[in-house]
Amino acid sequence: MWFMIQHQIIPQNYCSALFQSISRAMSSSTKQEFNKVLVLKKYTRYEKLSKTYDTDGRDLKICLQDSGWDVSKIIASHQIQETFESNMKTELSRANIEYRFVTKNEYTESQVQWADAILTLGGDGTFLQAANKIRDRNTLLIGFNSMPESSTGHLCLPKYYSQNLKEAISKIKEVST
Repeated sequence: MWFMIQHQIIPQNYCSALFQSISRAMSSSTKQEFNKVLVLKKYTRYEKLSKTYDTDGRDLKICLQDSGWDVSKIIASHQIQETFESNMKTELSRANIEYRFVTKNEYTESQVQWADAILTLGGDGTFLQAANKIRDRNTLLIGFNSMPESSTGHLCLPKYYSQNLKEAISKIKEVST
């Protein structure tokens, strides 16, 4: 497995290489900060369906069930994403990092320019979407797989860090100071 950081491809099994790479990048002549973070969160299937599904005033869950959707699975995935986002907010606050959470519709180049780093909460698609708007090669981009039990996230940090957000944020902040 591989993931990308600082526009470099790094093998996932070299977890320590990740933080060494961040450290080297941040010790370059233009010191990177990790004080303002823009967090791009993925849209869950439930959020997408709630915005696009025509319910004719009926409860969305009933409409989805009537159409053959596995509503319990969709809602469970949505709740996992919301919990992950909440945990990330908690850890960023504990680390005294200013943050903004945005969805793909709110993710703009001006938001990217505001941030010292971009974190993604989702999977490879969210990571690639974030990378698309970054114009400064010194902008740190780190992906977190918000559902590591059910997906791989090849471009995201290893599963361990998705399950240990406090440690991941601490290590990233440590190499930036």
